[in-house]
Parts: sequence; structure tokens; C-alpha cells
Amino acid sequence: MWWEGKDEVTVFPLTQRYTFWLAVCLFLSVDDPSYVARLADLFQLLASGIISIPINLPWTPFNCAIEASNLIRKEPRAIIKQRKVDLAEGKASPTQDILSHMFLATNEDGKHMTKLDIADKILG
Repeated sequence: MWWEGKDEVTVFPLTQRYTFWLAVCLFLSVDDPSYVARLADLFQLLASGIISIPINLPWTPFNCAIEASNLIRKEPRAIIKQRKVDLAEGKASPTQDILSHMFLATNEDGKHMTKLDIADKILG
């Protein structure tokens, strides 16, 4: 893991990384370290841009946050699309993760959430 071969472990960044990895695992059933690291980097860009001056120029943190936000929204869409196919073909369990539960959830009118709604809810 992240602490192997180290004499000293800085706890806060480690717990942030582990919590993020756990959330991605629970929500999307993704445990690919490179995917989780890429997503974590995008969230870090987004977080640093949120507290910046809101000037949308190409070199500003705010603009980087907007671009990161757009990329973050695209990332789960491919997983959502594939999961819908897997659920229809019986390759995925309806109780596999939170994403699978969201596909089965209905509103008061009995309608299922759209892929865009699911992506928005997963991303917060």
C-alpha cells in the first residue's frame, strides 16, 4: 500500500487518499489504482480552483477547476454506460455497489434516474 517501505507516515494525506479510494470503490466498484489516482488529481484541481478568484482565463486556477470539473463529469459516464449494459445482461449484480442501486431506484412516479442524474448524484 501507500505506507510500505517508509519510515514515517504523514497521516492526513494518507487518510485523504484512502478515503477517496474507498469512495470510488463503493460508488463505482473501481479499484484500478491508476484510474483512482487520475480521478483524485482532477478532484484536487477542482478543490484548489473553488477557493480561487473567479476569473475564467486559461492560466487561472478557476479555469483549471472548470476544466477538471468537465473531465470529472465525463469519467463516470463510461462506467455508468457499461454498468447499465452489464446489469441488463446479468453480468453485474444489482447490489454490487451504490451505482447499481441507483439504476434500480425510482422516484415517486416510478421513473428511473437518467444517466446524467446518476452521474451528478455520484459526484455530489
